[in-house]
Amino acid sequence: MGMDIPDRTQRSVAAVAVVTLHRRWVPLLLLVLAAVLCGPLPVRAAAPYAGQERRFLELMNDARTSRGLPELAASPQVATVARRWSNRMAGDGRLRHNPKVGSQIPIRWTRWGENVGYASNAGGGALANVTRRLHRGFMASDGHRANILGRFNQVGVGVAIDDDGTMWATMVFVQGPRPAAPAGLTDVGGTTHRTAITTAYERGLIDACNTSARRFCPARDASRTTVATTVARMLGLEPSPVSHFTDVAAPSHADALAEAGTVKGCAPHRFCPGRAVTRAQLASLLVRGLPDLEPRTGRRFADVGSDDVHATAVNGLAAAGITRGCTPTRFCPAGKVTRAQLASFVVRALGP
Repeated sequence: MGMDIPDRTQRSVAAVAVVTLHRRWVPLLLLVLAAVLCGPLPVRAAAPYAGQERRFLELMNDARTSRGLPELAASPQVATVARRWSNRMAGDGRLRHNPKVGSQIPIRWTRWGENVGYASNAGGGALANVTRRLHRGFMASDGHRANILGRFNQVGVGVAIDDDGTMWATMVFVQGPRPAAPAGLTDVGGTTHRTAITTAYERGLIDACNTSARRFCPARDASRTTVATTVARMLGLEPSPVSHFTDVAAPSHADALAEAGTVKGCAPHRFCPGRAVTRAQLASLLVRGLPDLEPRTGRRFADVGSDDVHATAVNGLAAAGITRGCTPTRFCPAGKVTRAQLASFVVRALGP
């Protein structure tokens, strides 16, 4: 069933953009049959607009908690389905529901709902403003609001931007068992990065160094493989089966980042997976990969010259509040990044 925004809502947003929304609920029996007949569809997912997807989740959870409802948990698996559908709508410019979403949801579920919508951005304004406007449109529509505030415990959000700047969004809401929370880590109690480590670990961004002993090894240098895997997970990239490096077995996250143009090898066709990463190298990787971060000119730190290849990335991290340097005036660009420091960098970059 499709549903347009009520007339009063169209009038309230028409001055800034046209916003169109649809919402659908399908009987459970039909969905069960579709899942059995079709099965989940494997997809590779990329999240170039992960910041906007996180913001949609924050806005929906704000709406829920203000009404005494439990928050929705982000489901990366369901987000893959939502993201692919938004990309498809953006590609052909047609707003519609995914007819196979029930069979594509790759986790166990008892019920699901779907919101899809778009908001134009002809003036080229900030994406954060478009996100808020589209969320307000969803909340102003009875059907879409019912999904946002409905009896679900997980959601996957997918955002795509077409060539005209129009934002396309898909939210797939799911009620089902949540993944078990990971066991606590045993070796992070004495580090100032403990909160960031726990957050990065529980979000599935950085794995333990020893799973059976639940050890994180916070003081160990972060290898290029660890950093590549972490950044790829931040971006929602799945391991790519296309091999770009002779010293990395495909499929790998390093290959996925190479395809996205986010990472380069240490030499032609080599990735040097075990080599440590410097603070300056990590800055460049984060700024190249995350769309919410922007390079900045100038000279923020005394030990990073304006002609340094990593200078604009380091300045971008500082401007975004992700780093304060190793001292108030120095960044220590050649310093190796530990696993604990990596956790703090990525958690600050992702935000709440």
